[in-house]
Amino acid sequence: MLRITIGATEHFDDQTGKFVRFGGVPIEMEHSLASVSKWESLTGKSFLSDDKTDQEFFDYLKLMLLPGANGPDVLDLITQEDAHAMAEYIAEAQSATILPAEPERPGVAKKRITSEQIYSWMISLQIDWSAEDWHLNRLLTLIRLVNINNEQAQNQGKKGKPASRESIANRKAMNQARRAKSGSHG
Repeated sequence: MLRITIGATEHFDDQTGKFVRFGGVPIEMEHSLASVSKWESLTGKSFLSDDKTDQEFFDYLKLMLLPGANGPDVLDLITQEDAHAMAEYIAEAQSATILPAEPERPGVAKKRITSEQIYSWMISLQIDWSAEDWHLNRLLTLIRLVNINNEQAQNQGKKGKPASRESIANRKAMNQARRAKSGSHG
């Protein structure tokens, strides 16, 4: 959650030698799947895949406001500094998990990701619905991590599967050949 005081001004106090903030309105915002879903339902565009106009991005900021904020008109007070802080917040990882970079696949178009696609991943991975209110990047990290862990478990299962009759027979023949060559009986 981003807690920020927007519309504040700063002045240098000559007597104290420090900058002092005046005014401003405190607000709380959340960059979440729930916010993205609302934005996509209004615009008909994919938040993660499509370019946004300045107005569309500003409309998204309004949808990020948490209940109890002074209403969407309060965002008319944002300064360049406030907008920069909001953009940094949206870009944050919000996780200590470091995942390997996804491999580039030349010639393969990047998949268009919508909020419904993310909700379907949550359902298939049995991620609790409360995660729709998490920071979106944290939720996407969890989804990728679960997928990576599932792939590793599947690959490990393939390696640890019971040996087939054919492979058992091959191993037995190789062991007998080694014993015969070395003169061993055991």
